[in-house]
Amino acid sequence: MSGLSGVFLCDIQGAPNGCGCGNPLCRSWDNSPGDKLAVAPYNHPDVYFSERFASAVASAFPKLKVIPTLCEECENGLEVGGVANPDGGGAGACHGIPCSHPCSLDYYPGLVKSMAPFENRALLTLYKLYRKDDVRFGSEAGWVAGALGRYRQIAPNQPLTAVLQGWDVSQEQRAAQIEQAIKGGATGILMAFKPINQSWKAVEVPENATRLTAHSHSGESRK
Repeated sequence: MSGLSGVFLCDIQGAPNGCGCGNPLCRSWDNSPGDKLAVAPYNHPDVYFSERFASAVASAFPKLKVIPTLCEECENGLEVGGVANPDGGGAGACHGIPCSHPCSLDYYPGLVKSMAPFENRALLTLYKLYRKDDVRFGSEAGWVAGALGRYRQIAPNQPLTAVLQGWDVSQEQRAAQIEQAIKGGATGILMAFKPINQSWKAVEVPENATRLTAHSHSGESRK
């Protein structure tokens, strides 16, 4: 990292999606609560891999400005940008998977608060990639302001850079994102012109793997 003054640790929560519901914003199992299919040191609901990873990078490169870049969480059971329960009900974002107690109420706020030691932070607000180019949010890129506003409710005074989607969009849509980022209270703006890979794929667990019970965020158990 010679010659660098800083680094954005981009999307350190995922993908893949947290619980397997298919919602591209489902990232809450970042801290892996509950029993595991494999041994892991991050087994307490208040311990977040993203925070540990960012802190380890900062410790290893003390002269480097490290900016943790998080992804917005599932918006089931919330009000975002004036829209009630954007991912719940008939929205289809969670593909019918029930969620009696959304992770968005606990784990995402906890993750944001765990980043308090970092002077600067960033948030991915890739509204088209995350399928948030929705008329329910009003004007073009309206979700961007809503996502930033939600972050601000948890950490109101922290500097926050909005990472915007500069690929597969028009110049007018870029301008709309900038406008919405300012409206949402961003203290910095980064336009990503190269795609930020959010792909993932399911991997079959080997037959000889030791299986333990893992608890879903709805309070039910699954194998």
